[in-house]
Amino acid sequence: MNQCTIAMVGCLSTVRLYVKVLWSTLRHMLLVTLRNAASLQSGIAEQKQRLDDCLQLRKALTVSASDFVSSTLTDMATVMNTTTTHSLRTTYLVMLAITLPATLLQIACLVIGVMTDVWWPLPVAVLLAIALTVAAMKYYRSRVQYLCPACHETFQPGMREFVFAAHTPKTRKLTCPHCGHRGYCMELSI
Repeated sequence: MNQCTIAMVGCLSTVRLYVKVLWSTLRHMLLVTLRNAASLQSGIAEQKQRLDDCLQLRKALTVSASDFVSSTLTDMATVMNTTTTHSLRTTYLVMLAITLPATLLQIACLVIGVMTDVWWPLPVAVLLAIALTVAAMKYYRSRVQYLCPACHETFQPGMREFVFAAHTPKTRKLTCPHCGHRGYCMELSI
């Protein structure tokens, strides 16, 4: 054999090796692509099922929410606007009448202390103000009850919970003794 034939046979075997490697790589890529396609198709089917479930839930909630809004929230808004504002106005005025003189007395004792250097009336005024504030809180607590947003039962909290609960002008964060719900309960007058 001549050298040209030997070189051609060597080249052909190298080409044959490259073709085998290329064919193996393409076959592997085809298998991976087919697996990925199957996986993606099953994922698409799962996503379609989830979407259908979400759409059904949304439809159910839309009907339920409209019923809930028309019955519960309208009633609670009516209660908040009528009962609380007008009925508690007298309670607020009585509390102001109790606490305002105590505050003015404290300010007067502070001014007397600064001007005359006589300080003994200030602690007496502070103790009197504390006593009157406690009396005002007890009076206020006896004039209100709270409506649980979960079970719609009314209740009066204990004094400790009443005093230390976070609150807004018309709600207080309490625990309902009936259902155990902890949240902002609407204030109602008794």
